[in-house]
Amino acid sequence: MSAQPVTENLPAPSSTGPGARLRSIAPLVAIVLIGAGLRLWRLDAVPPGINQDEAVHAYDAWCLLKTGRDHDGASWPIFFRAFGDYHPGTYVYTIIPFEAVLGLRVLAARLPAALIGAAAVPLAFLLVRKRYGDIAGLLAAALLAISPWHVHLSRLAFEAGTCPTLLLLGYVLLQSAHLSRPAASLRGSSRARQLLMLVSAGLVFGLTTWTYHAMRLVVPALLIVTLWLYRRQARQLLQTPSARVSVFAVSGGLLIGLTPFLAATIHAPEQVWARAAAVVSGSGDQSIGAAGLSLLKNYASHFSPTFLFIQGDQSEIQSMPNYGQAHFLAMALLPLGIIHILRNWHGDRFGRLLLAWLLIGPVPAAFTNWHGGHALRGVGMLPALELISALGALQLIDFARKHSQSSMRISTAALIGLMLVSAGLFCRRFFVEYPIRSAPAFQSEWADAFAEVKEKQDDYDLVLLSPDRSNQLGMLYLFWTQMDPAAYQKGDKDIEQLIGIERITRIGKVVFRPSTYLPILGPQLPPCARVLVVERPDVPVAGVKLKSFHLPDGREALVMYDLTSKDIPSASPCPQGAAK
Repeated sequence: MSAQPVTENLPAPSSTGPGARLRSIAPLVAIVLIGAGLRLWRLDAVPPGINQDEAVHAYDAWCLLKTGRDHDGASWPIFFRAFGDYHPGTYVYTIIPFEAVLGLRVLAARLPAALIGAAAVPLAFLLVRKRYGDIAGLLAAALLAISPWHVHLSRLAFEAGTCPTLLLLGYVLLQSAHLSRPAASLRGSSRARQLLMLVSAGLVFGLTTWTYHAMRLVVPALLIVTLWLYRRQARQLLQTPSARVSVFAVSGGLLIGLTPFLAATIHAPEQVWARAAAVVSGSGDQSIGAAGLSLLKNYASHFSPTFLFIQGDQSEIQSMPNYGQAHFLAMALLPLGIIHILRNWHGDRFGRLLLAWLLIGPVPAAFTNWHGGHALRGVGMLPALELISALGALQLIDFARKHSQSSMRISTAALIGLMLVSAGLFCRRFFVEYPIRSAPAFQSEWADAFAEVKEKQDDYDLVLLSPDRSNQLGMLYLFWTQMDPAAYQKGDKDIEQLIGIERITRIGKVVFRPSTYLPILGPQLPPCARVLVVERPDVPVAGVKLKSFHLPDGREALVMYDLTSKDIPSASPCPQGAAK
């Protein structure tokens, strides 16, 4: 992974001297600032509200911070129980210091993902510059900085969004170890630095393997391909005792990173593999041929122009519908980058690694029950997609350079202009239109409703919140009302077990049921009971209307009602003369 001499059939890396390196700092800083801005600006408002998976990550971090246990009562777990499933704990633990400073807020939950996502931009520069020069590195950083796919995932409190950065970091650390230099020639601090880089690279790859479920296939496959492509250097490392220490260093780091995962696999395998069992495609009565055809279709969908450049993942949570996972510009750059790799097949091992990276990335998604391309399960291909596109952009610039310097300047300016236009169009769609469109998917109407519920609930004997058109309303209640973790862990509650999923249906006197459930609850209420209900506006509720809650487009989304015993026929009536 160290810098290799440029062969005759490769374009000469542009701007590789010390002076040129200094000139690349200013544009790199600008690109990094743009990338950070796209990931941090209005982070708590775009996407609007909060997704239930984000909420459970945030609340579990809050529980650990306050009690040392997650919301399910487990002490500092490796995998966290979430709605009957189990999520890897790496992202939850990154939230804790942010909540310690900012509290239980959307910003605190998403900020680690945004910062980690922003760090991918300079890492892309470092990785590509080492092989292809500063201009290629800047192109890679720029394309990743404005990547719709990467920007979107960096703004969600999902563990999947951190994986592109971790993969890039692992390779940058491995590259920084300069394994092509004989270990015996290194002394003192140089050798110590090399070993530190190797241990760190192994640690990052090990951690990445279980940070998100899909990485369990992606990371081992990438490491195998890397070892195969650089097998000559690997054999050389095994020839001397000092060099073998390098192998032990990276292997030791890998083992350290995998240790929590391996421990959980031994002690609680049902937690480690629950998600894989839940989402894997196929059924017992499906033929091998049909299962194989479904797998191939799922895999191929991640390379379709529809998924990559036109519509993207049609989930309104993990992607912006009707906008490609990459900018339309990449429709031309990606094929050019692939052609460059194929033309220089024998002289460019790193290019072959990038191509393998692109092909390996969607493999986990191919095995799951999702058609048309999945932005989360296919996230392994994201870095390679943009890095190969950067090689395509470099080919355009080098082609113009061969014609004349003025042609190169014009083509470079045109390319930068197209990137800025693409970024501008994306920003308008993402920051202006998407928050309005996606508000129902993120259940943003409940933020204000829960604030009102928190203020009023002490005055009522029963609070009924309708889960109609809402997902995991109980967890959203815990997050938005910032319920005391100890009170929830020890308190009276009901959790409903469904097929492959579970949900909170009651926390104390707060019930998460539709208003049609009121006659069932009526006999349990005391005389003269007061009931607070929040229901959808198209569902009639007897009682006094207190307040409406609206979506960003002005549509009425929820209505709050005040009910008394007389509004619930099955409830005990007030004794004559009693206060009402």
